[in-house]
Amino acid sequence: MIRLMWDGVITRCSPGQRTYLTKGRYRALDLLVTAVNGDQRTELTITYAGGGTSAAPLRVTDWASASPHFGEQAALTADTRYHVNGTSDGRKVTIWRVSVPVDPAREAVSFTSSPTPDLKVFALSARA
Repeated sequence: MIRLMWDGVITRCSPGQRTYLTKGRYRALDLLVTAVNGDQRTELTITYAGGGTSAAPLRVTDWASASPHFGEQAALTADTRYHVNGTSDGRKVTIWRVSVPVDPAREAVSFTSSPTPDLKVFALSARA
């Protein structure tokens, strides 16, 4: 059994947080993410070597939804979620895999997220 609990700090996407990438030409950023308190929508600003940027939408379905709303793929599911007191509510929850497009003709160096406190990012991989 896997118990998913939020710490409120490590899993939070901080307003304007910049995440540096290994410099490279990528087709996509693959993220393991989930949303709480409803579906979440935000934008990533991808910065390229030489100073140019591009914007990419990041749309994530609420983790307690029965199915994805934006084409995400289920990366991890659990049969129930637990409250801080250890009791379960019987609702299935999901961590999603989302791909965000990147311009493969330019060398990406970082991305910045806009403020979205109900969007949780667990991992990131840049795909060439």
